[in-house]
Amino acid sequence: MSNELSTFCEQLPQARERLPENPKEENVKQKIVIPLLEALGHRGKLTFEQGVGKEIDIFLEDLPKGSQVIVETKRLGEDLDKWIDRLESYYRSADALIAVISNGDEFRIYSKIHGFYFGESMLYRFTLSELCDSRNLVILEQLLSRKSLRSGEAFKAIEARVNEIRYVYNDIHRMKESVSQENIERNEKIAALKTDIERERQAIREANQKLKDEVDSYFQVLGLLNPTGSEDADEQSRMNSYKNGFVVQTSRARPSKGYAFKEAILEILVEAGGKLDSKEVVKRIGRRFEGQLTEYDLEKEASGQIRWVHYVHAARQHLVNSGLLVRDTPRAEWEISEQGKRYLRSKVRG
Repeated sequence: MSNELSTFCEQLPQARERLPENPKEENVKQKIVIPLLEALGHRGKLTFEQGVGKEIDIFLEDLPKGSQVIVETKRLGEDLDKWIDRLESYYRSADALIAVISNGDEFRIYSKIHGFYFGESMLYRFTLSELCDSRNLVILEQLLSRKSLRSGEAFKAIEARVNEIRYVYNDIHRMKESVSQENIERNEKIAALKTDIERERQAIREANQKLKDEVDSYFQVLGLLNPTGSEDADEQSRMNSYKNGFVVQTSRARPSKGYAFKEAILEILVEAGGKLDSKEVVKRIGRRFEGQLTEYDLEKEASGQIRWVHYVHAARQHLVNSGLLVRDTPRAEWEISEQGKRYLRSKVRG
């Protein structure tokens, strides 16, 4: 570190204290920025208010072409981010190598990096309290000292720093791409899970509806309840027929067709000689009960089967379980048992 920089660092705390209560841009320039530039070897080589519109605060003179440095100063505490676009404009108009901006508390050094926005081309940033750290003083001498700028060492220092920055940015880009791909895969998994969940929910809804239809049909056969209610009963009315797991009669319920279906099956089988194809049994029951079936009876259940047909099959199963129909018969054939015939004769006599 040069003697001039050592002296500057020794005097810096007093210079900061000597600033007015509300220091302006000129105070920052005179008390902090100019002394720093002079300590870096530019004494007598500073031009002020440089440029066509005298917009550049400080311009370093007598440097090789392509090594120019411009310096912008702002009042103490000013937000430097607001001035980056203007700093870039000055940087381009001066065809500078380096641009420095400071508000007395913060120092930033920029040099345009190919492929980066100017605001992303910040090489270093120091606070006033960090300025005289030994590492930072080495950086200042490498980039801004008159000796480095004239010898070309500043170019090498910038190149090394740009390589470091590019490496970090490339690493960040790789990490972002990796996380982005992982997030895409996660979102795809979430979408698939949502589809699976909705499929399972639909399966649950269908299973519940099927269960309800089964329960309705068995109670219909038992004659405990006609779940259709009145012809215009809605779904909520039917659901309200169930209390704590038990089926109860409601004021809107109609007399059950359960017993009628069972007796009709037995009668049709006797008329047919004791046995008959199941489809023919269903067809004859349809004709027998024509005009008595409600809109609800004629609706399709979740399984796709018409509700009254389901009730007929449920009635047949109840007759088999009661011993009134033969259990072991050829497929799709219904046959009345001897017990069933006796039951039917007793009903006639009764």
